[in-house]
Amino acid sequence: MFVIAMKYCHECGTKLEKIEENTPIIKTKEGMNHKKSKLLNAAGALVIIAAILCSLIAVVGICLCFEQGPGGYYESYYSYYNYHSEKLITGIFGLFGLIFGIISGVLIYARKMFSLVLVGLGALFAAAVFSAILGIGPFIVLGLPILIMCTISTVFTCISTTKFSS
Repeated sequence: MFVIAMKYCHECGTKLEKIEENTPIIKTKEGMNHKKSKLLNAAGALVIIAAILCSLIAVVGICLCFEQGPGGYYESYYSYYNYHSEKLITGIFGLFGLIFGIISGVLIYARKMFSLVLVGLGALFAAAVFSAILGIGPFIVLGLPILIMCTISTVFTCISTTKFSS
């Protein structure tokens, strides 16, 4: 004899069907919202791509920090390298964007720790904004795509805040 009773999962809210009294409970895919999980997967991918671009900002910032001076080697030992601290700070922000961006991307895929995800996205935004110090070229090539990808992933993540667990 078949007894059909509709129950709901306590964790995810999907519909559960119980076919017989002795059979185990089977989850159905009707109650799951695949659109929100696809948004989070896309947000995680965009954040990881933006973190990889932040590594390029870090390399460019640190390499441009010690650029060769106009006089060359024979003019003076102290004027051979011009030290640019603002470009070094941009490189450091690029490294922070890389580290926190990868952590944020992994946490988006795991759907955990929403507050740390937002901190990682903020670090990516900061690295993209600081790339303007390197010049207009690196900002257009590296900073602008990071800003666009971070904005899209922030929107996707904030839409799906209910999917995150603490």
